[in-house]
Amino acid sequence: MTPEGWRTDRLGSLLDGIDAGWSPQCEGRPANDDEWGVLKVSAVTSGVYRPTENKALPSSQVPKPELEVHDGDLLLARANGVLELVGRTAIVRHTRPRLMLSDKILRIRPRNATADAAFLHALLSSSSARDRLTTVTGGSHMRNISQGALRDLHVCCPPLGEQRKIAAILSSVDDAIEATQAVIDQLQVVKKAMMTELLTRGLPGRHTRFKKTEIGEVPEEWHIASIGELAEFSGGKGFTPRDWASAGLPIIRIQNLNGSKDFNYYAGQPDDDWLVQPGTLLFAWAGSRGASFGPCIWPGPLGVLNQHIHRLAPDRRRVSKLFMYYLLRLVTEEVEKRAHGFKDTLVHLRKSELTGWPVALPPLNEQEKIVELLEAIGSRISVEQAALESLKSAKTTLAQALLTGEIRVTPDEAAP
Repeated sequence: MTPEGWRTDRLGSLLDGIDAGWSPQCEGRPANDDEWGVLKVSAVTSGVYRPTENKALPSSQVPKPELEVHDGDLLLARANGVLELVGRTAIVRHTRPRLMLSDKILRIRPRNATADAAFLHALLSSSSARDRLTTVTGGSHMRNISQGALRDLHVCCPPLGEQRKIAAILSSVDDAIEATQAVIDQLQVVKKAMMTELLTRGLPGRHTRFKKTEIGEVPEEWHIASIGELAEFSGGKGFTPRDWASAGLPIIRIQNLNGSKDFNYYAGQPDDDWLVQPGTLLFAWAGSRGASFGPCIWPGPLGVLNQHIHRLAPDRRRVSKLFMYYLLRLVTEEVEKRAHGFKDTLVHLRKSELTGWPVALPPLNEQEKIVELLEAIGSRISVEQAALESLKSAKTTLAQALLTGEIRVTPDEAAP
């Protein structure tokens, strides 16, 4: 039932237009402040705009100023390898200049007389809109939403004044969400720096003598070994749609390594070699850069392993599972640069390229202490992430009441 004074219409009727980005060949690093950059889809998919998620445009490429992102823009992730991340939106609240839309991000331009960008962001982020958006996505590996499907999405809107008031209320929660996300981002930067230092230089103050190796200077007591010398590798089965069922053991696909709970199931009798127990170390050798590509300690449930994922069994006489995980995290960024495939889409890595990768290996007792330090900051990140999820849950409940008219605000209360 439509609340009094509200109207139901196609999203397209509320817009002046939708801008599509482009897909130039970019460098692997973020753009400096004086350079042009192209936003990665990860700049939007957290629901909070993250301008640091960009790639530098080479100086040989001519920028497109008409695609530059500005404060107040409403952005939508048009495509992603993970279904749950398709259609995510974010409002640009603070951005640096010279950042442009990528081909995976759309800019939605509301018609000022009828729609408010912040309100549409809240509306498109609601569970009902998300459910409808996921039903109109296309593609198999890379899921995407067409501009036509987006324009045809039916939405229910109050008058403009009420839209602005609703947006202002929800924006106050967004402030807390953004602040918490900023803490998480900073902790992750610190953890990455710690990981690099600890896995190449060892525990602080412990080593005074270093030796030159093929991967740089490392403590004199450490050894250089290849990933393949430290673990046994096994692959998954190539499950096809004919193997899928509605019940049985979940088939662990690449997207599930990035947190997706969208499972296909296998109802047959699995070989023991296919089974993956919780706590197993996995490595996706094909996936999205910066997302599903790389290592994961499988949190569960018990499932069967799909193709494009390696199962690793570390030689525990030489390396612990957690230390091996952090070694793989450290080299993943470099591995991605050498991986085959198209930039910003799915990439893949030959097994020999991974198994031959050299790493520095400390004694087991030092591995344990290094892991303790990294797990401690990881626990702090987990606490902040739990707080973030609590805020998001509170916002979802509040948004549901405001966006359905269960809680009403009147135009004379609305922000100007």
